Amino acid sequence: MRTFVIIDFYIQLIMLMTGMILASFGGYNFLLFYYVTGSAQLISFLIRLFLPIKKSVFYIIYGILIIPVWVSILLKYASVANYDISQILMSVLFASLFYSPVMAVIYIYDYYRVYESYP
Repeated sequence: MRTFVIIDFYIQLIMLMTGMILASFGGYNFLLFYYVTGSAQLISFLIRLFLPIKKSVFYIIYGILIIPVWVSILLKYASVANYDISQILMSVLFASLFYSPVMAVIYIYDYYRVYESYP
């Protein structure tokens, strides 16, 4: 299990740096940060959910705040939502523009603490 945690931690760190580099190109490229970093963290979150790895309080909070963002993206792009629901989905996505980068950094820090707790 320690090997998985180490590999996943470094993958998360590399994806965060890649997202920051892509965001630095300017224009709408900052949105690539959200997709690159967020998709890697979503996959990591879902894998950790089903593994017997230590789960912190922040891990649970992260899931509560980030899963609705990805569901909103899927529903928005699938265009199955009517206008009223679409407005709610857009407000979730707009709010995530502000808290997602902070959550991404804290997620990696939290994962670092988990990584350090293994002997």
